[in-house]
Amino acid sequence: YIQLSQQRRALLEMDAHQLNDIGINRVEAVQLARPSWFSKKPLITNKK
Repeated sequence: YIQLSQQRRALLEMDAHQLNDIGINRVEAVQLARPSWFSKKPLITNKK
């Protein structure tokens, strides 16, 4: 849970340019950063 919380916080701290680089906008970032008690998937993965 700590890592997931850190990922959510980092996502919210990104500026518009950084969000654009990863292919999302501010609205999507806020939606992704909302805690979801039904999903424990990490927001950021190292898979390519």
